[in-house]
Amino acid sequence: MYNIFSTPIFIDDIDLSKVNLLSESFKAQWESNTISSHGETNTLKQEEVKYLLDTIVKNLNEFIQDPFEISLTQMWRNKYKPGDFQEKHAHVKHSFSFIIYEQVTESKTVFVHPIQQLLLEKYGYDKDDKMECIFNHQHEPKCKTGQIIIFPSYLEHFVRSNDEETITVAGNIKLNIK
Repeated sequence: MYNIFSTPIFIDDIDLSKVNLLSESFKAQWESNTISSHGETNTLKQEEVKYLLDTIVKNLNEFIQDPFEISLTQMWRNKYKPGDFQEKHAHVKHSFSFIIYEQVTESKTVFVHPIQQLLLEKYGYDKDDKMECIFNHQHEPKCKTGQIIIFPSYLEHFVRSNDEETITVAGNIKLNIK
C-alpha cells in the first residue's frame, strides 16, 4: 500500500505558562465577527518564541527529512462566546499554521479534505455518495486545554459553533529547507 498526498497534522501538549501572548486590543473580525487580536499588536518574549518554535520543530522533524529552519510570522488570540464560530478558511502564503487551545473543554476545529470543494464544484460529487463512507472529508481533532495542533497552512478549516467561552491562540510560520 502507498499513502499518497498525505497531509500531516501534529497534536502535542504545550506548557501554557511558557507561551504568554500579550494581546493589546481585540475587535470583531471576518464574516463570523469572531473577537480576535488578529492584525493587532501581539507580543511574546524571546524565550517564549524559542519554546514555541522548539515545540513546533520537534513535531515537524517527524515528517520533514531535510534540515530546515522556521520563523514565526504571525500570532493572535481568538475569543469565542457561546454561539460563536469561524467560517471555513486557510492561512495562505505561510508554510504551517498552529492553534494553541488556551481555554476549551473540547475543540470545535474541523479540517476539510483539500479536494472536497473541487469535487463538489467541478464534478458534482455529493456528500451522500458511497465514497464518503470510505474516505473522510472532514476531520475534527479532539484537542483540549494545553494542547497545540500544527498543520499545513493550505488546509482549510473552520470552527463549529461553541456552547461555552473558548480562547485559542493561532499563528503562522514560514519554513525554509536549508
